[in-house]
Amino acid sequence: HHPADHDQGPRRHVGVLRSGLLTLALVALALLLAGGRARAEAGRPFLAYHASWYEVRASRAEETTLARLPGYLTHVALSFVKPDLAYEGDFDLSATGLQYPYSGAVLKQAIALLKARQPDIRVLLAVGGATYHGWDRLDEAALARLVRDLGADGVDFDFEPADPRCVAVQGRMRCADDVFSVSLVRRLRAALPRPAVLSAAGWSVGAYGEGA
Repeated sequence: HHPADHDQGPRRHVGVLRSGLLTLALVALALLLAGGRARAEAGRPFLAYHASWYEVRASRAEETTLARLPGYLTHVALSFVKPDLAYEGDFDLSATGLQYPYSGAVLKQAIALLKARQPDIRVLLAVGGATYHGWDRLDEAALARLVRDLGADGVDFDFEPADPRCVAVQGRMRCADDVFSVSLVRRLRAALPRPAVLSAAGWSVGAYGEGA
């Protein structure tokens, strides 16, 4: 080594230390700013979908991922229920569209445990989605029965027609299914009156030219 390299050694170490401290300070500042934003947005809804087909097998509520969801969520939508579900009662999920790898009784217990751990969270049943299209055979009575039996708080209306046929009319978007979808929402609300939650998954509406 050149003698000058030995002279530079301590200086290099100091430079690396200062760089590391600066990085740590920037990370800490970023975390503080993120925490401040989270506190500022504490009143905003934060909904996540819980995919029933990805859930782990469980024999007890404590073993489910559903019961262990984090506290920053305000709503969780259990996905997906068929609009034309068949549900008579007794926690039989076999014809509901939900694909949880455990019984309806365990699902009910998992929802109750989640609410005990996160008292402010609202649990919804997401109806429809990209693959369940039986909206012309909607059974809102069976759906309301399932909501009540599971101890859920309402429904997420996830209406995704394969061909919505939307066109611009005088600067506003009009879709062939508008009247039909509004009628579905009204039927759901009639079956699940307030304080039941009724949310809507407005998929890609930012592309419709409707502005803010």
